[in-house]
Parts: sequence; C-alpha cells; structure tokens
Amino acid sequence: MSRGKTKGDGDPHTLESLQKQVDGSYIETIRLGAGIVLIIDEEGKLNGSKPNFDIIDDVVMGDAFFVGEGMVYSEMDFIDLKDWQIKLILSENGIKFDEPKNEPDFSFDFISWK
Repeated sequence: MSRGKTKGDGDPHTLESLQKQVDGSYIETIRLGAGIVLIIDEEGKLNGSKPNFDIIDDVVMGDAFFVGEGMVYSEMDFIDLKDWQIKLILSENGIKFDEPKNEPDFSFDFISWK
C-alpha cells in the first residue's frame, strides 16, 4: 500500500504533517485497537471546530483521520493502515461512529493542595 497524500510535505507520519492534517498545533491520539489510531485536533473543542462524530461518550470536533501503529526500526510509530484495517473501519461490525449528538464536555476538576 502506498503512503497517503497529506496536506503537509514529505512523510505523512511526521508530527508536523499530522498537525497540518487536523489544522491544529496539537494532536491527540486515540488508540482504537487492532493497531488503529484516530488522530484528532486536541484543541478542536476550544477553537470552535464543528462537530464531526461521536465516539464512546464524547464528540470529536474538527478534522480527524486514522493511521496504523506498528514497529518501525524497532520502535512503535505511526504507519499506513493495512487493507484489512481499512475494511474493519468501514465494516458494519467495525468501529462504531455516530452522528454528533453529544455536547462537548468542557468540565474540569479543580484540585487544590494545602
């Protein structure tokens, strides 16, 4: 499988390229199992991005995309998705995504030390 096209230059798995894909300065990774990672804009809820889809009990705001995770030169790294992973994502029995219904959770727990 060839490497995917990106909004960035060069290797689509560099931090800079991943950040450009979600139009953000920080990315958040959500490991979904089966070597599949969802990359989202960590600040999507704060910068006014539009709701994309619900996952688990929260809403993903802004751009998001999938990468694989595997060994590269004896270290874990992001890699291209394998054909079977793409089929899993797209299958009815695969990863479940819902239309955005949840409201973004902006709550914070404040802890003080004395």
